Amino acid sequence: MEGAIFNLMPIAQLLKMPEETLDQVKGKWNDEDQQLDVILQHWFRDKDVVEDLVDLRKDLERLKLEGT
Repeated sequence: MEGAIFNLMPIAQLLKMPEETLDQVKGKWNDEDQQLDVILQHWFRDKDVVEDLVDLRKDLERLKLEGT
């Protein structure tokens, strides 16, 4: 999978990002690092990071389970 590009849109949707942020993620479709940067910038701006990291982990684990 080296060099593969991953779509991080399901993560942005799971985190209930606003449409503007989703559009930014879509605009970076060919670079997962840039997609992740957009997602995290939005997420960190609006969250209590310590408390919400636990929630983020749970959401990501749930997304992983749904994908298997």
